[in-house]
Amino acid sequence: MRKWIVLMSVFLWVIVAGPAQALEISMTNNSPQYWGWMTVAYSGLNEGNETRVGAGRFYTTVYDGEKEIDTFSYCVELDDSFGWGTSYEAVVGAFTEPLHRAAWLVSQYDPLTGDKKSLLDGDAKTIAMTLQLAIWQTLYGLDFRPVAGGDIALLGTMLTAASEISINSFDPSGFFVAEISGQDQLVAAPVPEPATMLLMGIGLLGLGVVGRKRLK
Repeated sequence: MRKWIVLMSVFLWVIVAGPAQALEISMTNNSPQYWGWMTVAYSGLNEGNETRVGAGRFYTTVYDGEKEIDTFSYCVELDDSFGWGTSYEAVVGAFTEPLHRAAWLVSQYDPLTGDKKSLLDGDAKTIAMTLQLAIWQTLYGLDFRPVAGGDIALLGTMLTAASEISINSFDPSGFFVAEISGQDQLVAAPVPEPATMLLMGIGLLGLGVVGRKRLK
C-alpha cells in the first residue's frame, strides 16, 4: 500500500510540476467586433439604477505551454475588467451548475457557432451582447433589463430555455472557466493541457483508493 501511494504521489508531482504547466489567456479587440457598451438596469445589486457594461463575445487565445488555441469567450464576472492584448496567467476554475447552464447557453445561442444561430433574428453583435446578459443572469440570478443595446425579447427566450434544460443532457467538456487577475472568462475550448492531465491524475488516484478499499 505504501509503495502504491509513493508511486501515485510521484506521478501527480510530475504532472503538476512539469515544464509545460503555464496556462495563459488573452483577449483581443479584433474586427468585426461582437461586443459593445450596454446600459442595463438590474435588481439585486443596484435596485432601480442603470449601469453601463461592456458585454459580448471576445476573440480569445489560450496557450498551455505547448500549443496555442484561437477561440472565443464570454465574461463570467460583472465588476472586473481586463486589458486588450494582455497575457494573463490563468487557472481552470470549478464548473458549477450555473456555469454548466451558461456553457449550454453559449453552445446554443452564440451567433457564430451556436446550434440555434440560423434561427436567430438580428445582427451578431446584438445577439452576442444579449447572450452575455443571459450568462450573467444565469450565474448571479439578477433580473436584467437592457436599456440601450441588447434584445429583451431574445434575452427572455434564452433564460427560459436555460432554466428548463436538464444539465445532465449537456456535456460541457467543450468549455472551461479561466480564472485570471482580470475578468474571468468562460472559454469555448476543451480544458487545455496540463489541466486535463492533472484532472486525469486525480481521477486515477481516486479510482485507486476505491479499488484498494474493495480488496480489503
